[in-house]
Amino acid sequence: MWIASAYGFFSIVKKDKIFMVRARDEKDLNLLKRATGIKKKVSVSDHTDYYSRLILDADELELVKEALFKSITYPNFKHEIGELSSQKKKLPYYTRVWNIMYEFQEKLLNREPSWMQEYYDQKDAKNNFKASK
Repeated sequence: MWIASAYGFFSIVKKDKIFMVRARDEKDLNLLKRATGIKKKVSVSDHTDYYSRLILDADELELVKEALFKSITYPNFKHEIGELSSQKKKLPYYTRVWNIMYEFQEKLLNREPSWMQEYYDQKDAKNNFKASK
């Protein structure tokens, strides 16, 4: 499962009886640990598709789920990410995912992408320019 949150971008998978919470940025896992109180060490490797990971049991994963849901305090995810110093560098990447999935939706519905995508592209371009300064 992919999760984009105010704490970062995570991939969570289950292998046997353990859960691996994986991240591209080790800092994201450290933010998540701080939010949950989990004390386990983040492991890192240059030889895996996700650079950093946290290995958890089912009870610890419940703490992660609770922290992630409690972090939803905003009406607009991309705007929130653009405001968070720990996350704003990801905004252009999240915007690309949003655009790709919007395109998927419109093709599924046999529609051409509407004014909305152009609107968000322009708005995000302005926000990305501000965030990169």
